Amino acid sequence: MSQTLSLSRLLLEKRRGDRIVARRFDASLRADHELTWADLKSHVAGLSRRVSGSPGADWLVLTDDAFAFAVSLLALWHAGRYAVSPPNGQPGTLRALQTRTAGVLTDRPEAFGDGECVDPLDHATTDPWQAEPLDPDAPAVELFTSGTTGAEKPVIKQLRHLEGEVDQFGESWDAELGDATVLSTCTHQHLYGLLHGVLWPLCAGRVFQSRHLLLPVELRPRMEAGPCILASVPTHLARLARWDDLRELRGHCLRVFSSGGPLATETAHRVGAALGHPPVELLGSTEAGGIAWRVQQPGRSDAWTPLPGVGVSRDPEDGVARVRSPYVSVEHGAEGFATGDRITFEDDGRFRLDGRADRMVKVGERRLDLVPMESHLRANPLVDDAALAARDQEGEQRVCAALTPSAAGWQLLKAEGRRAFGRALARHFADDWEPVLHPRQWRAVGELPRNAMGKVTRSAVLALFEPAVWGELASERPELLREAREAGALERLCRVPEDLACLAGHFPGNPIVPGALILGWVTGCCAALLDRTPAPGTFAPRGFEGVRFRAPLRPGDAFTLRVETVEPDERGSLRFSVATDEGEAASGRLRAGPPEKRG
Repeated sequence: MSQTLSLSRLLLEKRRGDRIVARRFDASLRADHELTWADLKSHVAGLSRRVSGSPGADWLVLTDDAFAFAVSLLALWHAGRYAVSPPNGQPGTLRALQTRTAGVLTDRPEAFGDGECVDPLDHATTDPWQAEPLDPDAPAVELFTSGTTGAEKPVIKQLRHLEGEVDQFGESWDAELGDATVLSTCTHQHLYGLLHGVLWPLCAGRVFQSRHLLLPVELRPRMEAGPCILASVPTHLARLARWDDLRELRGHCLRVFSSGGPLATETAHRVGAALGHPPVELLGSTEAGGIAWRVQQPGRSDAWTPLPGVGVSRDPEDGVARVRSPYVSVEHGAEGFATGDRITFEDDGRFRLDGRADRMVKVGERRLDLVPMESHLRANPLVDDAALAARDQEGEQRVCAALTPSAAGWQLLKAEGRRAFGRALARHFADDWEPVLHPRQWRAVGELPRNAMGKVTRSAVLALFEPAVWGELASERPELLREAREAGALERLCRVPEDLACLAGHFPGNPIVPGALILGWVTGCCAALLDRTPAPGTFAPRGFEGVRFRAPLRPGDAFTLRVETVEPDERGSLRFSVATDEGEAASGRLRAGPPEKRG
């Protein structure tokens, strides 16, 4: 492995031009294409010249390709500009950021509608270009907090924050990792994925995969190809731990890193037993950067160890961790940055997490900590996973619960219905919480809604109880597992809930989703594609044409709903299809109504 380079002098250092930097999937060849150090510098030089004439300093950057993101960052930095990385790809978010930035760097122009978009990989040049050292104190990227307990907040990272973390990773782990290829399941649009999936391999001279690999069919052959490092999140590692043949990857995967939340002990032990080493868990936040690390092994303490150069103390009033670190990117006093994580120290200086201080809510004039209630709910044999949130119901704060039932839970739901399931869970709380604190609404889902970092946000939980995504009542919506947009098309991977409200009477003993409800889901998806408000009554299609129902949808079925425009104005006719693994279930066209008038 070549010498680890400083991020601020990365493009000044000498590396062989043919040294591979990244592998990028080529859809036309159905194979990975290798990109070299010379390719990187050529793209950066051309793009840097392209953006250097812009009047503003901040450019919005959105791409699913890690190599394109690396080119964008380096080009902006060398042009005296910085990147704004959106917290999500929702149209409203992108529009708001587009209006206040100097320009857009993206390979997804269809996500932005009107306005010029610059493709970061369309400006490669062979003209002479000399990189200058970067200013460590200059702004590098504007990121956003995860939104776990509230709205996302912008955080500016200076170059020295990123450079310091990359250097620290190198000092801690470079020696044991050598030239291993870096594979990532987490997006570079957030801090952890950016550091581990892009910047650290760039500086260390490791090859990184430019695409996020989520499916076993994509991930396994690349892990088997040679020594690799996997940067992942708890949700994906929980799935990885269930692979029957995970043990066959022992010796191929040198190290697994995990961040975005504490890893379940069972998952950590399974992955460790299969690969021969437990995952390295990293605790941190967008504001504070890296804070601590741990590995969970049977029979050993699972406490967290502060990273080198990071000081952690416990606030005597509310018990939260306060951090003093060169990676903290927000203003704080001498007492350090308050993280919101409650901690307890062990005698050796390590600490344990005791839940979030900002998950304390007031219900029925009583203070309630949602963290222990969630833990108590997960301990119920009817439940695999759960997330709680407080929402306003007729002027009063009440708790709502989204959960993934266990096999026994699904069996109870099917046999006795939602009320019996709710009563069983209520009995579980009776000894520890007063009835006024019990969850008043329940939503059973196949998988909790998680963001790109694998976190369950408060807004995502509340969305399960509001008609915000589809336009139907919460009890009549499918579970949204994944969404993908492209030019003139929107595709959603969904699952039919086992507790869908209409199934009880349609039909007894053989429940199927009514065709009218499927068309309602299509309407909501079309509204989202055309950027209309999907609430009931605000998007009225002119009618359906050529609708065919070829196969039923049943409780638990996963299906893909795709809508796409078939006329140039994108406001006329839309084609839709609903398909399961067994084939097409429904198809047809929808005639959209006139565009809404915006006041």
